[in-house]
Amino acid sequence: MSITPPSRDSSQVSPAEGADGEMRGGVHMTRSRELELLHETHNDIALALDMHAMLTVTSIDGTFLEVNDYFARATGYSPEHLIGSKFRMLTSDHHPPEFWNDFWETVKRGEVWQGEMCTRTADGGACWMYSTSVPMFDGHDTPQRFMNILNDITVVREAEAKIRKIAYTDPLTGLANRAAMIDQISGCDVDEETEACALITISLEDFQMLSDAFGYALGERLIEKAALRLQALDLKPDLLARTDSDVFGLVFHRVGGTPDEAADRAEVIANKIMAELNQGLILDGGATLQPAMRVGYGVSSQARKLGGAAVLNQADTARHRSLSSRGMQRPVRFSIEMMEEIQRSVNTVLDLRKAVTNREFRLHRQPIVDVDGEPISYELLLRWEHPERGLVPPNEFIPLAEQSGQILEIGDWVVEEACRNLAKRREDPHVRNLPLSINVSEYQLRVGSFVDRVRASLEKYDVRPSLLCVEVTETLLHVDIDRSIAQLEELRDLGVKISLDDFGTGFSSLSYLQRLPVHEVKIDRSFISALEHDDSQMKFVQGIVKLAHMLGLSTVAEGVENEAQFHRLRSMGTDSFQGYVFGKPEPI
Repeated sequence: MSITPPSRDSSQVSPAEGADGEMRGGVHMTRSRELELLHETHNDIALALDMHAMLTVTSIDGTFLEVNDYFARATGYSPEHLIGSKFRMLTSDHHPPEFWNDFWETVKRGEVWQGEMCTRTADGGACWMYSTSVPMFDGHDTPQRFMNILNDITVVREAEAKIRKIAYTDPLTGLANRAAMIDQISGCDVDEETEACALITISLEDFQMLSDAFGYALGERLIEKAALRLQALDLKPDLLARTDSDVFGLVFHRVGGTPDEAADRAEVIANKIMAELNQGLILDGGATLQPAMRVGYGVSSQARKLGGAAVLNQADTARHRSLSSRGMQRPVRFSIEMMEEIQRSVNTVLDLRKAVTNREFRLHRQPIVDVDGEPISYELLLRWEHPERGLVPPNEFIPLAEQSGQILEIGDWVVEEACRNLAKRREDPHVRNLPLSINVSEYQLRVGSFVDRVRASLEKYDVRPSLLCVEVTETLLHVDIDRSIAQLEELRDLGVKISLDDFGTGFSSLSYLQRLPVHEVKIDRSFISALEHDDSQMKFVQGIVKLAHMLGLSTVAEGVENEAQFHRLRSMGTDSFQGYVFGKPEPI
């Protein structure tokens, strides 16, 4: 690009002033020399700009008047081709029309425009430039042309694109990842009156099992196969992503109709996904796996307001409520009640942390009687007297205490209180020889030092171990049974009695029952309630009693509520009984 230098003309004399302020003559410099220096400076500036920036001068109607070589090389056109051509030949489809309208309106107003623009090169490629567009007035009131000073930032933008791809892509499947899904949902702009955004999440419950049992590579193979199957489905989601290690998500913008109609459509899509995956995934070696899945979905007409993370969390919440099974899954729709229940659970867990310290727990006792209806022992039942909510049912806080690990502290308190009460009862001849039973969770046996805690409390209160009975449920057979049995054997060796609670409702094979160091089984109340009108239940209970006696175990029937049940159970040979007919739980 050439900028016309000043012309050379006549010489001139510059007066010089002496130290006393008087003129002493002149320093002679020709006008031609001044112009020569100015010309050299002009050339130096032009050379510097040519080396480090692209320069163009464009008429106000968008015609290139001058361009430098750097700009010509970057666009792939010769300077001769560019000069006289319109600027629009370089505009790309990357920017919407509004972008270019703003650009032209700004320079035509005589204002400087600055920003990034993507131009189209001669070979159809893209060249990103950072432009400073300066209007040139040339003595007029309105700009006649403008100069663009541009820097090539293509390499920077390409690097940013690579970084973005890494940040928003799952490396295993090549699908979008959780961050991309959140952004996609956040950008779901719908008509709140007639449209909604639908999100479906699917988890493959076998992933962790395969990874643990056969190595992470096989678990990843399951994910890859599922990703390919989902991509092959003609569902046309706005985005398919792997949102967690074993979870996929599909988002659909602008699902028409009311929220219920949108939910119906989402459920149809979810069922299609499950039907497809239920056909089985072929893994390495030709083995076909019908995956166990959980599927949840949610619809929202306010995804932009809520944010992508919140909407994704809603679908995940619904998915967690779905039952995991093979071939019999049903998708679960999110409802606001789920979040309310989660909030209640969180508040319960937080309150549980203070309950032991604040002495909010109570122990109630219920008698266990013999065939004559006389008490032979008592079961201690945990109650929580919440300062604001009142009496909290055990089924509301015990599972949460186990999940949060707080059952260890609560369990220690129960052991301590049971032993303290046994020591206190030594003064009462009517009950001093009657054992107390406490309930112990599988978690307490699997984690922590439960046996040591029992031993320490028995010694602290000088209590005979045979007066303490520990009740465990069949759930301990689902996990580390060897550790659980070892813990129970230690308790038995101490002299503590062991009872198997809720017998018949879980997983008790004969071989496991023979291994457990228990002295009695408690028949679950669900079997007792149907005795009077269901002969099959009566035969089942009779079978339990006979089996227990064959193994040398005594039996306790739970939930006995009337005399008819009592007499029938007694006729079957049941050893002892517990229920409202003999006494309701009462504070100790």
